[in-house]
Amino acid sequence: MKILFVRHAQCYGNVDGKYDTGYKTRLTPLGYKQADALAEQLMKFNFDVILTSPAERAMHTVLPYLKLTSRKAEVWPEFVEMRGRKDIDTPLPPEIRYNGPVEIPADLREFFTLRADREGMLMPPLDESYEEGQRRATLAAQRLLQLYGNTETSVLLVAHACNGARVIEALMRIPLDGRFQHVNTGATLLQQKANGDFITLFVNRILIDPALLES
Repeated sequence: MKILFVRHAQCYGNVDGKYDTGYKTRLTPLGYKQADALAEQLMKFNFDVILTSPAERAMHTVLPYLKLTSRKAEVWPEFVEMRGRKDIDTPLPPEIRYNGPVEIPADLREFFTLRADREGMLMPPLDESYEEGQRRATLAAQRLLQLYGNTETSVLLVAHACNGARVIEALMRIPLDGRFQHVNTGATLLQQKANGDFITLFVNRILIDPALLES
């Protein structure tokens, strides 16, 4: 398995620090330019599977690529950005808590679909703790391994900075402390070796030519 992780393009929350609690934070004008430019760069890769967070900033980041390729992306709630604060120690609830079901906006349903098995297609709670977010990232990695581990599958994953870093770390079986930082549209390529271990082929690489964003 190979996984190309890409952090979403610039959104208003990245600029003003205010994120919509309903996961509807939109891309900035620069973010839309980044998404368009990213689509052209992603054409250099071949992906068997395209996965994304259900947050609209992630969906709109991959949307231009989906339109270019007439593909659909699968939405996983496990890839929603983490909540909670690392500096507040909160006991991990024994049972996983959920919010409402994942909903794909009507204007995006042509290019996005729910996971085929529909299992666990529920959003995390709005008051999710840091510890719960860590567990969710671990579950995401486990599901990726269950579905695509030890195969030749090539996966494109468009998601978020904190959650994405933890998913990468969970796959690599190292402590989940967010060591893999990503700028907007920064990309990390992971490859699974024959023994099951993962290595990074590059980390936080900017695939976009900056000149494409100047016009």
